[in-house]
Amino acid sequence: MHPSVWLLGCALTVLLGCDASISRLIGGRQARSGGLQPDATTTTGFSSLLEVHQNTTNEISGVLDLNSHKYRASCVCGDGLTGFEKLAPTCNPSKVNLRQDRTGSAKTGLTIADVSKQYGQPLDATFTHVESHHFSSLDDRVTEPSIFTPSEAPDTLTHPLSSMDAMHAHIDEAGGDLGEFVLAANNHLLKQTDKSSLSQAEVDEYLRDYIAHVADREPTRLFYHSTDDAAVEHIKRVLVSESVDITEPSDNIREELTGVLADPLNMGDVHFRLMTQHPKWFHLEKDPELPGKAVVAFFKLLWDKTNPLRDKLKLDILAGHTNPKAFIEVSVSEACQTAGVAPMLTPRSSVTTALISHLSAVAERRREMADYFASRRTHSGAVGKEELLSAIQ
Repeated sequence: MHPSVWLLGCALTVLLGCDASISRLIGGRQARSGGLQPDATTTTGFSSLLEVHQNTTNEISGVLDLNSHKYRASCVCGDGLTGFEKLAPTCNPSKVNLRQDRTGSAKTGLTIADVSKQYGQPLDATFTHVESHHFSSLDDRVTEPSIFTPSEAPDTLTHPLSSMDAMHAHIDEAGGDLGEFVLAANNHLLKQTDKSSLSQAEVDEYLRDYIAHVADREPTRLFYHSTDDAAVEHIKRVLVSESVDITEPSDNIREELTGVLADPLNMGDVHFRLMTQHPKWFHLEKDPELPGKAVVAFFKLLWDKTNPLRDKLKLDILAGHTNPKAFIEVSVSEACQTAGVAPMLTPRSSVTTALISHLSAVAERRREMADYFASRRTHSGAVGKEELLSAIQ
């Protein structure tokens, strides 16, 4: 399926990356451009703009003007290389390709020109290494640059995007890092013939151990979950307390607060609310309460001041109501996929509200999840990593 951007009946593709590469031997060393993508009329040689000399850095980058277009370009050089194929791929995008898959009839959606203005300038994009960054929830209220759990494009004929609940019911995993955790834990459970559900204690342990596992590999990476201000206000009304701080509750209210976190009305993440209300839609027949248990496990760890892993958690309390005007699927070039990087985009700004889905970025994260859960021994034997990964994907 081609990457696409959907919203209110319209679909666009955002492809960040560069498919073309140019190499030339300069001064006896091989230089490779990781970002130049000339069009059909470009005949200017790359070496005339970037030169490599002895005793200089092995990497040069900058911005080039070619045929009235600006390009991000880089030159990576290595001593003693005789073949271009020996150079590792670099990711330095110079162009964004947009494709609109379907023209919508809604007057309130973004046009392809709007999307191009907001997301079509590669020089403005910030790229991050996927393995060291958290995945945010698929939500148009996120106000900081991030990468987002992927989804399939919704069928806007049967699930209009004015209904966030209907849209989330139709897509794949969209609940940020904690949603990916539930996806992996549920598929691991489904592979066990002798187990019907996970206890709260088991979910607590799985989440705690997984985050410790990640912290050993990627010390700076956070683990993300979101709620919203409406859910927080509902919790305060349920507990009849305006002073409740869900990030650091007092000891005398913590047990009561824990008891209401799994209520879908107290979940600000739309995907988690839908998983809890309609578990069969998400293949949670074995353990319909698993999403709620995962939310409780997250907050219990967040509140544990004796556990340093609490500093690895990121709770995002989103403000306002969802009002997406585009559904954007992001794909990157093969070089960027190989390099393990993805562009961080911002769903909500003064001019844009969009749902953003990173199609290719989550593959390695799911492999990591599969590797972790496959290492967990069960009474019915180990679940194979590749078998589990296939189910998760």
